[in-house]
Amino acid sequence: MLSGGFDGGERTVVRLEHNRGPGLSMAGASHFETSTDPTQDEITLFMRNNGGSDVSVDDASVTLQNPTGANVLGNVALTFGTRATLNGNTIGRITCDGTVLLRGDTGVVCPSP
Repeated sequence: MLSGGFDGGERTVVRLEHNRGPGLSMAGASHFETSTDPTQDEITLFMRNNGGSDVSVDDASVTLQNPTGANVLGNVALTFGTRATLNGNTIGRITCDGTVLLRGDTGVVCPSP
């Protein structure tokens, strides 16, 4: 889990930019989570200009939640049995196949198999 609190009340910023591959890539039953309690430090994930998708998840789970809406992501690609919870993010585009379970406030429905 990625969490704030690294600097006593300061915003935690993680930048993943200008990589040849995805900015953040998960596969094979891995899990990545950001959850922010608004009473604690805020976390900003800033991803852009990466090769392929900024976030790529295959057969893994990802939870990107931020009540303050501070997660800024480019394109998100979800495939093969991925479980994803996306709330309070700014996302450029989400693509997913029919095996993905997606919930959150994105307004995106993954295709049926």
